[in-house]
Amino acid sequence: SPAVLALAIKQCLKVPVADSQAELVVAEFLEQLWQLQQAQLQDCSSADLALMVRALCRAPYGLKEQYESIVMQQLVPQFLQLLSTASAKDIAVVLHALSTAKLQLSAHDMRAVVRSFIAVLHDAIPQSVCLVLWGAVSMQYRLHPHQLQQILGAFEQMLPPPASVNFAQAALRNLGLGKQAAYLGQQLRKMQQLLSQELDPPGLTRLICDCKHTAALARLVTEHSTAMNHVHMATALRQVVKLAPKGSNNHLTLTDKVFDQLWMQQQAQLDSCPPETLVNIVHTFMLAPDSIKQRYPDAILQQLLPAFMRQLPNASAYVVAHMLNELADHTSSNQKDVAVQAADLARTVLMLVQQFSACGRQATAMDVATVCSAVVQMGIQLQQDKLQPLLDVFVAQNPTVKAEKKVVEVLRCNGSQEQAKKLQDNLGLVRGPKWLSKTISTAGQLELLRWLVDNHSAVFNQNHIAAAIAQAVKLQHSSSTVSKDAQLGSNNQQLQEQDSVVLQRLLNQLWQLQEQQLQSCSSNALALMVESFCSTTAAVQRLFWPAVTQQLVPCILQKRGQQQATSCAAAAHAVVAAAEQQQLQLDAQQVHQLLDVVFLQRKRQQLDAKALCKAVCAAANVNYSIPSQVMQEIVDKVLQSIGDVPTAADCIGPSEIARLTWSVAVTGHQLPKQQSEQLLYQFYRYRKSAGADTVASMLWAVAKMGERPSLQQLQQLLTVFVNKLQSSSFTAVADVTWACAKFGYLRKDYLSQPTVLGAVPTATSEQVAQLALACGELGYHCEPLLHAVMKRVLQLQRDSPVQALVDACWAVALLDLQHNAAEALQLISTVSKQWAQLTGRSTALQQLYQVHLWLQDNQLEGGRGLLGVLTPQQLQECQAAHRTALTAAAVDAEPWLLLSVFTALQQLPLTWREPPQFQQYTSDGAVLVDITARTAQGEQLALFMDDSTSFSQPDGLPIGRVQFRDKLLSARGYRIVSVLAEQWRQLKGQHEQQQQYLLQLVAGQDNASPPILQQALMPGQQNVEQSNPGQIIPASGSNHNLDTTMPLENSGVRRVRRPTVDKARVSVAAALADYHSGQQAR
Repeated sequence: SPAVLALAIKQCLKVPVADSQAELVVAEFLEQLWQLQQAQLQDCSSADLALMVRALCRAPYGLKEQYESIVMQQLVPQFLQLLSTASAKDIAVVLHALSTAKLQLSAHDMRAVVRSFIAVLHDAIPQSVCLVLWGAVSMQYRLHPHQLQQILGAFEQMLPPPASVNFAQAALRNLGLGKQAAYLGQQLRKMQQLLSQELDPPGLTRLICDCKHTAALARLVTEHSTAMNHVHMATALRQVVKLAPKGSNNHLTLTDKVFDQLWMQQQAQLDSCPPETLVNIVHTFMLAPDSIKQRYPDAILQQLLPAFMRQLPNASAYVVAHMLNELADHTSSNQKDVAVQAADLARTVLMLVQQFSACGRQATAMDVATVCSAVVQMGIQLQQDKLQPLLDVFVAQNPTVKAEKKVVEVLRCNGSQEQAKKLQDNLGLVRGPKWLSKTISTAGQLELLRWLVDNHSAVFNQNHIAAAIAQAVKLQHSSSTVSKDAQLGSNNQQLQEQDSVVLQRLLNQLWQLQEQQLQSCSSNALALMVESFCSTTAAVQRLFWPAVTQQLVPCILQKRGQQQATSCAAAAHAVVAAAEQQQLQLDAQQVHQLLDVVFLQRKRQQLDAKALCKAVCAAANVNYSIPSQVMQEIVDKVLQSIGDVPTAADCIGPSEIARLTWSVAVTGHQLPKQQSEQLLYQFYRYRKSAGADTVASMLWAVAKMGERPSLQQLQQLLTVFVNKLQSSSFTAVADVTWACAKFGYLRKDYLSQPTVLGAVPTATSEQVAQLALACGELGYHCEPLLHAVMKRVLQLQRDSPVQALVDACWAVALLDLQHNAAEALQLISTVSKQWAQLTGRSTALQQLYQVHLWLQDNQLEGGRGLLGVLTPQQLQECQAAHRTALTAAAVDAEPWLLLSVFTALQQLPLTWREPPQFQQYTSDGAVLVDITARTAQGEQLALFMDDSTSFSQPDGLPIGRVQFRDKLLSARGYRIVSVLAEQWRQLKGQHEQQQQYLLQLVAGQDNASPPILQQALMPGQQNVEQSNPGQIIPASGSNHNLDTTMPLENSGVRRVRRPTVDKARVSVAAALADYHSGQQAR
């Protein structure tokens, strides 16, 4: 065979050669062996090939050169093909042999060898790791840091002897890894000190259990073999099996060797082992790899079971039950081998059952269930005199429903239907309503809950049924969450469908029981059922929706008592949420009746804060009017109820705070500033326990209310959202981005995530349009996201609200997406067919006119703008709305601030072709400019007063609408001059500094800030590079990056470095020089 020939080749080369004649004889014999082996080389194992490579690489000099080509051209390629079956020892031997013979592997082959070695590190010994490291040194192969970490981690777990440590350190130093070598030596010296200590028995047991590698366990057993008792041996056997890789029986050479050594020592001590240890060893054999089971097929029945029977009088009920369970598992997996000993096994089982009955007082109900199940599994029939004592013990222990289910099923499978019924009757006598309530609330599986309903429904009362419905829905939620996390693909969908069917049947059964006694249910039970039916799967919600709206809710309204208001609040919130989520028909009048009960002053004062939050949220969804004073009282009560632990059942958490804030924002209530700030502060405190959707809802509400979080609060909340992005909905992403646009804060990292891009095809048109518009307002370009958004809007354009279509087109214009111009026109064509829906929507009309200007200025799609897509009358409506909006924005601005700039500009020592004019439209009415002027050289200026909201944080770039404004003006020949309001306020009353500042802006100089601004700097920041507080914005089409800094704390100063305009302006420069000379003379 190939194995014998490989061994013969090895032995042939070990023969001592005294002279040339003997060497010739060896050479001839080796040639004969090789010819035989070469004919069946394909049948060689990796171990055979490793053996031959090692032998031929160590051949005497005269033969070595002859066989080097054979090694590299035949043996090594064949070994590389068998790498997946090679052991760690084989790989290490081959690498060491090649490096000793100075033979090189290619980098590609070396990578494959190292990867295969890492895959079998669990079966390696320290010497093998050392040889592989030295092989990498000889082959000049640079190990990847991740590979090196895996190899050294396993090496450390092996507890290598000092010689191996020194060998590995030398290899690491040759690889240029001196720090790793020093760290390795330091760590292993600590382990060596631990091993050299004298350990007490518990300490040795802990050390065995802490072993992370089979090689470490082997060394531990070798060094402490004299101190190991039967408990240590059994623990070591269990640890060997535990360290063996699951699902694989390859590469277990070291595992088999250590297990054989331990089992040999354990066999000599079997008679001294207590029953508990013997059961543990049996369990170890059941978990062992197939290679061990095949070598010891009779260990359980021929050695361990007889030893256990000799110790049977000392065995407890728990130990006997587990021995029977292990025997049942063994017989089911080895039926052919067990069939021969069936009679002996049956007698043994009956003896075990008898011993269990004798220890019945110590047994638990689950022990009895385990015994009954094991006996039936082995096909053994228990007589009545053997079975009845077990059942008596079982009933006396008041078993759990899980144990009861197990025993009853065993009895039914055994043909004892009457006995099963009698057992359940007896259990009913010792149980009460409290046991049933506890059992329902702790049921961990839908099948278990269903079995409980099938077998005990006769004693269910109304509260039991309501609790069972709630528990069934809860179990369905947990199972769907696990399936989602497991990402099972098609299997995941099948499992969810199966769970839904089981849930639907169970809820049908429970509802039929409850329907008969609905009028006698408490309001709490009714509300619990409403919440459960409204929070389950979509199919079940639709099935039970009539029952909720036509039976349960009317019953709640009929109830009287202290708990009615709480029940009405819970029911209203659940019904509204379900109707919105599943598009179910909602009876608004019914919800209003529920809320009327809640917001009665006498009832409202009895409600806790959580119930009030639910009621307010429901009211916001159905346009239920809540007086402002009542809303403020509710907010006060909620704020007072916020505890220190947001996860506690009786405390208000982040979800309730977000729900309340969202409701306030939707209903348009104006809260006192202190209340708004407190809501945001309390939510910020509990941000770490908030989900992504909750954070999104809170940020959206804060922005909707016109409030603004601090920069630190916003950054931290966004960090929580991004960290939990995987669990968020697309609605949450759109809401967060919209809120960021309102805050003027741009965080880019989450918008390009695959989670967001993957959710676009399932989003609604309103959601994607909101996201696109927010990106446009922030001036953020993300091509993959915007491409997916436009594609989705085009798919849904027929059924989309016109505002969503207009928002998408306006976003295209804001972001200057010229390649999407055709799509924008297509969407606007759809809008024109629904023009009546735009009546009274001045914002949408203004957006359309701005899209028209963008198309015209860039000569896109014919350069006619929206002419031809909209009628002249429609376009005229858009133009009028645009002009009205510009005028309204100018009125809302701070007039005194802009007038002061206008006055200072008029007083500059400059010659104007057209003097400064206040708030003038461009010739076509596209833009209303704060101040216009034309220099003596004919340059047209457009001066704007911009505040901090015109720039996004943290990068300081102009937001989308400012960029759009500047491009419109640049296309019309204007040069834009921007004065920052925060900086101009610093110059109030400083006439000379104002003039100097404006002259610098008009000249386009990039000089230092005026003196007053320098004085406003915080201590320690005077040396920070400063620049012109205003800026000259270059013409449209210039590619410029704006380098900015954040606003200075406590000063309101915003320093912005802007690129200067290269064009010389001689007259302005001369006037500025005259101004400075006059200042010096004065």
